[in-house]
Amino acid sequence: MSLPNNALPYQPMLHRRQLCAAFRHCHTNPPRDSLAAVSGIRPHLKRRHAFTVVELLIVAGLVALLLALSVPLFSSMRQRTDAAACNANFRSVSRALQHYVADHDGRLPGPLYQGQGQLYRVAGTVDYQLATAVSDYLSLSPPTKGEKYERIADAFACPAWRKATGLANGHIYALQIVPSQSPPFGNPNGATPLKPQKITAVLSPATTWAMVEMDWRLFSGASSYNGKETVAPRPVHGSIRHLLFFDGHVEAQPSGLKY
Repeated sequence: MSLPNNALPYQPMLHRRQLCAAFRHCHTNPPRDSLAAVSGIRPHLKRRHAFTVVELLIVAGLVALLLALSVPLFSSMRQRTDAAACNANFRSVSRALQHYVADHDGRLPGPLYQGQGQLYRVAGTVDYQLATAVSDYLSLSPPTKGEKYERIADAFACPAWRKATGLANGHIYALQIVPSQSPPFGNPNGATPLKPQKITAVLSPATTWAMVEMDWRLFSGASSYNGKETVAPRPVHGSIRHLLFFDGHVEAQPSGLKY
């Protein structure tokens, strides 16, 4: 007897033991996708460990400690940078002053005020400021009308002074006024202004300072600059002050010294 054309070929039945083994495998190891879809249970995920409060406090404490240690370090680095800039400025002023003296028959510029700032005006202007007197020797271009004919001389600018006072200009430096009867840079005050002296009138140019950074603690005696808002209340470089001597050299001396 022949089979119809659409009949399936004969397949022998699986052995009962094989069927049981297959059933047990599917029952104990169901596919994960089908298990999640049927039961709604998500596959087991590896649990992530979160930071505890104690660990967070330890990290915060370490960060605070590092910041506390770094602030003085950065402050010290900033002070050294400002001090190096001012030292270079003093050397520039020293060279300009020496060229001025050489071109004026050995005579110092003046008469000048004891307190000096960082602004200069057109060369030849009578403003009693050292920056104006030596502006040509610093290769400074003349200030314009739009600048009110005054401009900051970089060699007289002190970044530490501006940080300490917050002012755009003021009394940053002090010039030597001893001896008072014939001060080296003269004296524009009084009914009869005193003329500047020749550099040879300074008896010990290597040990006599010509210009120093000024603050309230600079002078050993009374001074009209003590207590002024245009003067720094304390040494702007902390433990040192820069001084320019009449022989041209520049020194950084302890700020505890008074003059």
